[in-house]
Amino acid sequence: MSGDTGTVDIDENQLNNYRLQDILSTRREARKVRHGLKQERRLGREARATYRAAIEAHLTELHPLLMEFDRGRAYWHEADFGFLTVQPDNTDARGNPQQEHKLVGLKCLFDLPDPVVATFERWETVGFGRQEKTTSLVETQPTFDQLDTIFLTTSRFLGEIGLTLDENAEKRTIGDLDIGENGTTTDYDS
Repeated sequence: MSGDTGTVDIDENQLNNYRLQDILSTRREARKVRHGLKQERRLGREARATYRAAIEAHLTELHPLLMEFDRGRAYWHEADFGFLTVQPDNTDARGNPQQEHKLVGLKCLFDLPDPVVATFERWETVGFGRQEKTTSLVETQPTFDQLDTIFLTTSRFLGEIGLTLDENAEKRTIGDLDIGENGTTTDYDS
């Protein structure tokens, strides 16, 4: 503690190392969640929601670092992850076009509702051939392929800025990066 102010003295490198450890910890957790879901053969919406939450936690920790680099800001705002398509849950949903949500930027997971919900109307035959209009609610999450691509994009970014992801290799820390104007690094950005 420092004097009368009641503040804790932490140097910039130490703070950056804590931040890096949080980033790598949430990355490991997301990988662990995905591996566990694969091992258990859990593939449904709830499994995707669990994986999505782990990726969102990783993105929350990674966001400040992404914003320090031009590439990171581009990944956050512009990376194209395709469309999330929501379709009626039955084949007799005439006149109900599928609903699509464009997934743009790593931020797309925060832009989407959780879960993604769509309402579809359909006609059902009830009684003696009489038809009745009903509404069905479909809840979904991004696909595992989309979530994997989003997660792999974060790993690509970390590699591009020179942060080693192999735990047995020589470690680089955020403090090792020479961050210049516009978030470019002398050694790693071209």
